[in-house]
Amino acid sequence: MSNLTTKSKFYLNQHELKKLDADAQKLGMTRSAYVRHLLHAVLPIPFPKTDLSGLINELKVHANVINQLAIQAHKYAFLDLAKLQTQMDLIQDVMDRFMGIFAERKALAEEFQSKYDHLPRGEDHEISIRMSEEDKQLLNRYAKEARITQSAYLGFLIYGIRPTEKPSADFFTVMHELCHIGSNLCSIWLCASSHKHPDEETFHQFSLWQQRTSAAMIYLI
Repeated sequence: MSNLTTKSKFYLNQHELKKLDADAQKLGMTRSAYVRHLLHAVLPIPFPKTDLSGLINELKVHANVINQLAIQAHKYAFLDLAKLQTQMDLIQDVMDRFMGIFAERKALAEEFQSKYDHLPRGEDHEISIRMSEEDKQLLNRYAKEARITQSAYLGFLIYGIRPTEKPSADFFTVMHELCHIGSNLCSIWLCASSHKHPDEETFHQFSLWQQRTSAAMIYLI
């Protein structure tokens, strides 16, 4: 590690500053030493590194079939409910596997949000922390991955809270495909409604499919 010759400015509220000094004093450390300790001890919640390409390809195949059913419904005023039911069951299976992958991260993110909601607020105070260039770069990377400022990231570290990494590109691909599926379901529903008032069972199925897709998107956000 390089010499600790760089001072970085951060903005903490009085509650964060008071806790920082108290915790540092308990360990017999300076502010700067304690911050450097936290930077390496409290790591961000990782985004799942699972290869999602296989599941994404499955989702794209099913989304394409739904798209074809939407085209068929508009062009020929015909809706193959049995085929649509099969596709939605297959899509549900894919979504269940996606949500299983993100379950641990979801729980950790909810824990983070719960702790964040109860953090005390207050007026910001400027402080200087002596850090190595390596530590500065590490803090900058972690803050960017969590999509927050370095000062905000430091504030979380002081309370032992781990912000989450930003989602991967695959995550947004999943969201895009789910949006595509949801859009086509709406299109099919509007087409079916305009040609013939759907019976109660059909209405129930469409409502259920829409709820499934929406619930999966909300879960993954």
